[in-house]
Amino acid sequence: MQDGWTMPDSPEHAMVESRSLAEVQRAASAITTISMLLRNSLGEPEGTGTGPLGRDAHYGLLDALQIIGKYLHEVGEQMSEISGLFRECERPRAAPAPKSDQAA
Repeated sequence: MQDGWTMPDSPEHAMVESRSLAEVQRAASAITTISMLLRNSLGEPEGTGTGPLGRDAHYGLLDALQIIGKYLHEVGEQMSEISGLFRECERPRAAPAPKSDQAA
């Protein structure tokens, strides 16, 4: 099965900065929290008899999810760029061409 988000020449493993991984983990935690807030709001009337969050609160939380998604996209691009730089450094370099001793 082909992964639509990778290129055919993409390596299976790549080096990324630990900071980037931490950013992804924080964003995942934020998404989990926001989804729990939305789920609890929609289920509140049945669970506690109180009303759900207002429409503006729901839109605010959905906007936050959109911002986090955009941020994760940027982090992914940075990770790809840094991984590419690491790959460039690891590539064997061609030996320099021998200098000719001929006088001009």
